[in-house]
Amino acid sequence: MSCSGATSCGMVDRKDFDAIGGTPVRYGSPGNYVRRTISCERSFYGDLVDWLKSLKYFSDAFGGAQMNGVDFIGHAGAFVCKPGCHGRGLALDINRVQWAGVACNMFGGDHASGTRRVRRRYLAVDASCRKFFKYTLDGWYNAQHTNHIHVDGHTRPVFDKQSVSDVGFIQAVCNNFNGAGVTVDGSWGPRTQRAWDATNDAWGFNGCNPFGSEVAAAEWCNFVMAHGFADEGASASVYRSLLC
Repeated sequence: MSCSGATSCGMVDRKDFDAIGGTPVRYGSPGNYVRRTISCERSFYGDLVDWLKSLKYFSDAFGGAQMNGVDFIGHAGAFVCKPGCHGRGLALDINRVQWAGVACNMFGGDHASGTRRVRRRYLAVDASCRKFFKYTLDGWYNAQHTNHIHVDGHTRPVFDKQSVSDVGFIQAVCNNFNGAGVTVDGSWGPRTQRAWDATNDAWGFNGCNPFGSEVAAAEWCNFVMAHGFADEGASASVYRSLLC
């Protein structure tokens, strides 16, 4: 189902929930999260279940004891009667992932934290979203998304060099994991290409094209999750692909 040009709201196959695959979903902001039933398209809920399974796997495998199990997902809205994906039940605004001992606090602007580990953790969560949702809008995208990550599920998740969101994310990854020093402006140019090549060489990500393949894009997101949750840079050996 496409959200493009949608001017009315409503869902075809509504799913009401207050948990994603058993993990509580809470609405609000730090210090004021409440468990509340929300709604979305049943197909989108299935994507959310797959997303959370993947996030849990990588945070548990690479994040250590403090990330052993997700306590809850915080959000700022799902189905809202307005134009676009929110009005079709195909979007969620995520503002927190709370594990047993640590959190990724989008509401607090973790993407711009002065602590590298916090920024890398944010990028790992960001990557977990992009693995399943093409339209993932994060703190680098614009000022409206500095306090949440928007995800919606109406098209295939492949990378696009013309996408400001995709390119900004890639630039942030290259800076935070391989010291690229490129401007995060969402514009693909020679410096970004060099940073991209250098990061992939350091990670051993070769032979796959995330710009043309959904499988390759997902695998690159796996690299970011593994290194991000482990807080290891491009020299890390914690993850090696069987595909790329």
